[in-house]
Amino acid sequence: MLKSRFSNYNDGIVYIVKKKQKSTDFNAAKNALSRDDLEEVVKLAYEEKSKRDEDIEFASSQGRTLSLKIKTRSYKVDPTLKKVAEAMMEQGCF
Repeated sequence: MLKSRFSNYNDGIVYIVKKKQKSTDFNAAKNALSRDDLEEVVKLAYEEKSKRDEDIEFASSQGRTLSLKIKTRSYKVDPTLKKVAEAMMEQGCF
């Protein structure tokens, strides 16, 4: 049987989202508190990758934590957009 040269992205779905422009009465920006405060940009299938020690150290040096490392098909998105894994949304983490 021939091995496919394409990866299978069957571990889950990731949503790329951006905050809706909401502000208070005095024009201060409001933080997104629920899924209704976010606008979906694109939905991509992903493959979960293993986290190396170097990846975890790099994230901690940037003041962040690495909770999930994924691989998706190439898609140009604005790097300021937030990534929310479907599994985390189902677990009520968001």
